[in-house]
Amino acid sequence: MKTSFSLAAVLSAFVFSFFGLCPLNAQTPAPSATPSPAASPATFPRERFQVFAANATKLKKFNDAVKVMKARPVSDKTSWAYWANIHGVSGASNPEWNQCRHAHWWFVAWHRAYVLELEHQLQAAINDPTFRLPYWDYLDAGQRKIPPAFKKTTSSLFESNRNGSEVGFEAIDLQKTFGAMQYLGSILAGGFGGASVSSGTISGAFSKRGRMEQNPHNTVHVDIGGLMGDPATAARDPIFWVHHCNIDRMWEVWIKNGPHTNPAGAFTNETFTLPGVNGQPVTHKVADMFDTKKLGYTYDRTNLQVQLASSPHPPAHPMAAASASPSPSEAEPSPTVSEASPTPEPTKPEVVLATAPKDKPISLVAKPLTVKIMTEPVAPEHNMLAPKMDHKKARKRVLLSLEGIDFTEPPKNLYKVYLNFPKADHKVASNTPQYVGTLAFFESLDGHHGNDGSERTETFDITDALAAAKKAGNYDPKNLSVTIVPVGPPTDGRRSPPKNAKEITIKNISIKTVDE
Repeated sequence: MKTSFSLAAVLSAFVFSFFGLCPLNAQTPAPSATPSPAASPATFPRERFQVFAANATKLKKFNDAVKVMKARPVSDKTSWAYWANIHGVSGASNPEWNQCRHAHWWFVAWHRAYVLELEHQLQAAINDPTFRLPYWDYLDAGQRKIPPAFKKTTSSLFESNRNGSEVGFEAIDLQKTFGAMQYLGSILAGGFGGASVSSGTISGAFSKRGRMEQNPHNTVHVDIGGLMGDPATAARDPIFWVHHCNIDRMWEVWIKNGPHTNPAGAFTNETFTLPGVNGQPVTHKVADMFDTKKLGYTYDRTNLQVQLASSPHPPAHPMAAASASPSPSEAEPSPTVSEASPTPEPTKPEVVLATAPKDKPISLVAKPLTVKIMTEPVAPEHNMLAPKMDHKKARKRVLLSLEGIDFTEPPKNLYKVYLNFPKADHKVASNTPQYVGTLAFFESLDGHHGNDGSERTETFDITDALAAAKKAGNYDPKNLSVTIVPVGPPTDGRRSPPKNAKEITIKNISIKTVDE
């Protein structure tokens, strides 16, 4: 028998063998789960790139790969729809779907595995193991509009169901995220990555989110809206993937601009199982996911882009920073884990200083709402609302809590919160000292994603805002107020009132003090 060989077949076999991948039609025995697919020593780590800096060829590869995956039926484990459902889908019983981890310490780790395996699917779809995903670098103020490639209606990267075309952040929120000194902990506890939960937890309590998950993650989802505004549909929009590629990059940025470390112990033992390029299960262990070079990729930019309060110098210009960054072969891997194993977050005694009247829940829809806060009797040594009380000398923090937040449908807009600023509206400048934080609800109507069903309470540290109010000279503890401003997505950096806003209710607003 005469056997024929084609040059294309030989080259294809060589490429896939060299990069440790299998072609889509390979027939491989189905194991129950394969080990974490760290890149083989022969695999050269390639850079994930800024989507705005990408050349047409790279973006065409992304477009072509998405097009191939979108053409496959949802029953196909290599299809776009199947992979979107792995993150979330309503009313489905497939055990491989609805896996997204939110509101706890495995948020960024699970999404790292998810983005990595989608990248493998895209590589296989176009038979190009050198392809790497782009990231949307919205930390750069010049890159906050949806990239043009995702707005072209004939492109497979286009999605018509989006409410916004731009994202925006308050500088202080990004400073708090990248200024977090430890990974483990909730927003209030100063944690970058979230509070600990038990193994296998999908959605944690609202209060267990880390700073990274709230800002910038949730803010981007809510600002873009449409499919992106709901965990059960978000991954259908191609913009989801460049957003989460950037979230993954920011984990690297935070680690490399420390000294920062990842948690040890139970955090590293968790595993995530996802379909491989042939539909076979691939299992990632968190302990194996800290060094991206071993996973086969690096980033072209890992410098700190946010100027922290303690930093005397502004971040470098994006292109200058990128050119100054070490090459993939020179870049240091992420530090090994060294944070202690998790223990329950310490509960410090709280002293209530002021509350809102409790005759009925506070209702908020589309217009700004100002709520008067009445002081409570309190011992002088705890009364941080007194004009002459200095929180630094007293070694106390002051907290503002919006308690019992509820809604029948997750809001599709953000809410800006201000202390003693009753005139606040959507036009307020982002650097106003009365600003204390943003509410961003990235949840599903079915309650499965983004929150475990427990009562929502959002707490902001208002120590600095209160000190600024006292310093301004017109401070009166008997005339305290909190103003909540619903806002829509920005246009050219300016926000507007939200469209089709839904009602949310708040049981109580309180101001408390705790020891540092």
